[in-house]
Amino acid sequence: MAVAYGISAMGDQLAIMTLTVRLHDQGVAGAWIAGLFIAGLLPIVLFGPLAGAIVDRFETVRLVAAVTIAQGLISALLIFASSPAIILMLVALLGCGLAIAAPALLTLVPALTRHTPSKGYARLETFRLAGTVVGPALAGVLLTVIGAGGVLLVDALSFLLLGGTLLCLPLRQRPTPHAPQATWIHEVMAGARVLARDRVLGLAIPVLAATVLFTSVFVIARVFFIQDILHAGAAGYGLAVAAHAAGMLLGAAFIGSRVRAAHQTATLGGAGIIMGGALLLVSVAPVLPVALIGFLLTGIANAVQGLAIRNLIHARITERFRGRAFASSSAVFNGSTLIGMSLGGVLVTAIGSSRSLTTAGAGTLIISLLAWRSLGIRSRIANGPVRALESSEVVGTESPFVNDGDNLLHSPDQIV
Repeated sequence: MAVAYGISAMGDQLAIMTLTVRLHDQGVAGAWIAGLFIAGLLPIVLFGPLAGAIVDRFETVRLVAAVTIAQGLISALLIFASSPAIILMLVALLGCGLAIAAPALLTLVPALTRHTPSKGYARLETFRLAGTVVGPALAGVLLTVIGAGGVLLVDALSFLLLGGTLLCLPLRQRPTPHAPQATWIHEVMAGARVLARDRVLGLAIPVLAATVLFTSVFVIARVFFIQDILHAGAAGYGLAVAAHAAGMLLGAAFIGSRVRAAHQTATLGGAGIIMGGALLLVSVAPVLPVALIGFLLTGIANAVQGLAIRNLIHARITERFRGRAFASSSAVFNGSTLIGMSLGGVLVTAIGSSRSLTTAGAGTLIISLLAWRSLGIRSRIANGPVRALESSEVVGTESPFVNDGDNLLHSPDQIV
């Protein structure tokens, strides 16, 4: 499944590059191209809690397979779309599918891995990142060889491959029956409530969201910093993007999977400190080699943070509520990304790219330093009894929390 997921992620990058080129060649305003990225992210933010309730209510394998096959058909429609409005609408529909498929795939990991779930999450993320790295480079070649329509067809086929692979798995993950008295709105909001009430995640989610907001500023500032401050040109910018991507691959493949369950909270705060320090280093030492080292470190920290929060959610939230927890946290983080990128555009215009990087680094570093000790204290306290939510506050009578994350992260061998 991880290989098919990586190929699908590569297809996504092929599509976004192809559609960006198509809109650019049509001579549309820059707002349409920005809207392309927003259209892909906004449904995850707005639709996330509802998507989580869907994930926890239906059989997971068939649900993801149906969604990804539908995404393949939508991608096929993009082959014939030329109107910017139609393109953005179809991309938004793909984003709605991703809001369901992404958390659903994460809930499947414990049942699919021979090792601990933390290694399963790391493997899935490694293949996804490999696809996102290969995709943009491959897009340029394929656009020349088979044209935009052919590239979009490859993307459609990648969705169908993932859906077909899931249907071939000898696994069906049945949902836990929901309480008959539960209303749909209670089901939808349960993910946000269990995250907010957990002693560790109630702090970890806002802390990571705040650091995501600040670090998203650097995504916008980076291109101006490389071009205008370092005068490294397009080649330098390509190296900077590649350094960050390589760091994410290294972090997912070799670091994140090796962190023990008891150290996940410390890792979350420590990775934020490394990321903030790296951005500050880049801003105060404006030379290309330092920038490449700094962006490599931000990539490593980025991947490690992402895996740490997934492992914490897995360890502290029971299976019944896990799809909603993953979807709600994803909505929060993607919302922070959108706000941070918008803020980045404003800051670069107002104070320049170098100071924008300084702001991003300082904000990330300060938040991580302040939260690191508090996260450690809450993690130690949380080893004791955790108060369950009342049935009227979430749904049903089962506690949504798991007390012993170490034991949960070491489940027996499963299918794959």
